[in-house]
Amino acid sequence: MTAGTTTEPINWYQLDAAEVAERPGSGRQGLSTEEATNRLAKFGPNELEERGGRSRWQIFFAQFRDLFTLILVAAAVISAFLGDWIEMVAIFAIIVLNAAMGYVQESKAEEALAALKRMAVPEVTVIRSGAPTVISAIAAVPGDSVVIETGNVIPADGRLVESANLDIEEAPLTGESAPVTKDASLVYTDTQPIADRHNVAYMGTTVTRGRGLLVVTGTGMATELGTIADLIQTIEKDSRRSGFVTSGVPCRKPAPRRREETDRRRSGYVIRDT
Repeated sequence: MTAGTTTEPINWYQLDAAEVAERPGSGRQGLSTEEATNRLAKFGPNELEERGGRSRWQIFFAQFRDLFTLILVAAAVISAFLGDWIEMVAIFAIIVLNAAMGYVQESKAEEALAALKRMAVPEVTVIRSGAPTVISAIAAVPGDSVVIETGNVIPADGRLVESANLDIEEAPLTGESAPVTKDASLVYTDTQPIADRHNVAYMGTTVTRGRGLLVVTGTGMATELGTIADLIQTIEKDSRRSGFVTSGVPCRKPAPRRREETDRRRSGYVIRDT
């Protein structure tokens, strides 16, 4: 039999740990080296993508390429030509204020993305062909069985199939500094928010106590942390492309949340015997 893949959405926290562990390649035996290589080629490296990072000077000069900013500059030039110096100064003050606000907003977005990338862990212990193996976290793939213990940073999103006195701090996702107790035996029958899913673990969170075994269900940009990174870059990109004028003051138009798209990308994978 060969393994096939689909991309239908799965709520992993609603599946029994034994059911997850029994999926091909999951559980105590883990993936074979060949299968791990194939999945790495299919799903890509386990890292957050940075789309077109810019220097501070590039961010600054980008503020003056906005269509409405150019219109205001033209209005200021016309005011100066007509000798209306007060109006010219007022318009230029609006331009400078808008540029300053845009610069601060986009700089913070760049810094936030850099902070997310710093949460990545360099190495992780996975089960490959039945034996614990230390690999680069970038090479972790969906279906990998990851050994986690006190002090570890979770390298990817996954369903816990084993846990022992396991507490995980999820502040990067939920903002709550208090560790959350995890229990692999839990199964939920209804939809749960991220903070209440006590049988899963997320990329970038930290094990503060105990140990466990995690079956990876999402890597890179297909994780909850990846969704945040995508939204940061989407908002930044759309704020550069679009804007509108309210009461004569140019403003940045916030990007709509593309939750449907990110949910499809974050839905994980299904491994079935075919």
